[in-house]
Amino acid sequence: MLALWSVCTDSTTLLRPALSSLALAAVLLVLAPGRAGVAEAGRFDLVLVTNMGQGKVSANVGSGLAQAFTTGSHVTGYTLTQIQIESNDAEGDDFTMQVCVADSNEEPTSDCTVLTGPDSFARGRLTFTALGGLNLQAATTYSVLLRTVGSENVAIWTTGATAEDDRSLGGWSLRDRMHWDDNGTWRGVSTRRIFRLSIRGEANAEGSDLIST
Repeated sequence: MLALWSVCTDSTTLLRPALSSLALAAVLLVLAPGRAGVAEAGRFDLVLVTNMGQGKVSANVGSGLAQAFTTGSHVTGYTLTQIQIESNDAEGDDFTMQVCVADSNEEPTSDCTVLTGPDSFARGRLTFTALGGLNLQAATTYSVLLRTVGSENVAIWTTGATAEDDRSLGGWSLRDRMHWDDNGTWRGVSTRRIFRLSIRGEANAEGSDLIST
């Protein structure tokens, strides 16, 4: 009887490391971020699309600069929470950001939502926030619109690379050419150039009651 108890005690002791490892693996699986291409409802910190890993080319905002992007196919759409962009402006001049519905030419329309800017516009990565979240429809093209404040010009980092980073969700894309405002007429830049940015948010759950754009 004593021998049997000893065997059971030893077996339990031997099993403890294995059980602990399985429990740890389960916790890590729950906490692990979603893979690129997998939309996850309820994840407000999810990177929807980004190209921050691409090379840098400086560009002036001028009277207006716009970058189109297309959302993925998640049936109930997405909620945009913030957009990060990189300033290359030595003076730290401020500018505004809007997200607009784009037309068939990938140019911004007048249907826009203003994002809240950062407290400081010092050179570097800046975060603009959609307070309460901005609902985006699936498989739809929008445009990120930048405008300077006053007469000051602003330099931002763009890139000549047209590929999105691997962290981007499947189906999301940044369009291959940004547009500039030529006295009220939008024109595509002559060479391939797009904003360096990161759009973050979540995939909407079914029955979302957020107001769409």
